[in-house]
Amino acid sequence: EVSRYQTVADVTSSVPNESSHASKTSSKGAQPGKNVIITSRAPMVNSVAINVLQQMGVQQVLPKGGADVIVTTLSGDVTTNKGQATPPDRNPIMVRYDAQGNITSMRIAAREQNTDFLGGLIGSGALGFQRAYLPSKPVHIGDSWTQLVSLPGWKGQGKATAKLLRIEKVGRYQTARITAGFTMPIQVFLNNKLQPIPTPKGATSELAGDLTMRFETNFAIEEGKMIRTSGRGTGTFHIQPTQSASAHKAEAKSLSSLEFHLEISVGSSI
Repeated sequence: EVSRYQTVADVTSSVPNESSHASKTSSKGAQPGKNVIITSRAPMVNSVAINVLQQMGVQQVLPKGGADVIVTTLSGDVTTNKGQATPPDRNPIMVRYDAQGNITSMRIAAREQNTDFLGGLIGSGALGFQRAYLPSKPVHIGDSWTQLVSLPGWKGQGKATAKLLRIEKVGRYQTARITAGFTMPIQVFLNNKLQPIPTPKGATSELAGDLTMRFETNFAIEEGKMIRTSGRGTGTFHIQPTQSASAHKAEAKSLSSLEFHLEISVGSSI
């Protein structure tokens, strides 16, 4: 079975950008007229807006109730706050779900290359990481449940709390309206360009902190698929040098004071 979704997402990151300049302004302890080095830490903000038409197709149903799903981007664009507009990555992504809708892995389908949560977002994985947090047993309206949650490529595990709000009609579908949220610790290895990499090898720093996400989802009861979903999240992380980078004192000093903020909003509808 194949379903198509329109997906819109915005991702904004903010990193302090330290810069220095000389000024003749007098300061305490400095002689009038002398150059004084003033350091500012105005944040460097990068944002990405994603608007894509995507297709999800079940490749196989797994023995314990999960499934392998191929997510393909059919059309759309990716725009940055610097005015750059590019077509999204159209490489299909294989997303593996367990029986409760947990994503256990994401990889580029054409080759054995794993992708991470953010890497998947800027392409065919923009839909793949969205999900319904399903109960492991029958529930009634107003019931809540919890389950462990993790994100591909990001070390750390949290606990999601979900609740069945109501049963409602969306188009021709009878759906369960589910709200869910989680906070989880995140650890990501970074290269010297502060880009995520999958393993510690080659990492000059690591990003660690907490990510908080909340979703509202309409899940078709009879058809067993997501009809629409929307989510928002924030994260605050600190970037620390790895042991190898710590050998370079200047680099270690710079990295140890970096704080990284992330804001995510994403939504899809069939």
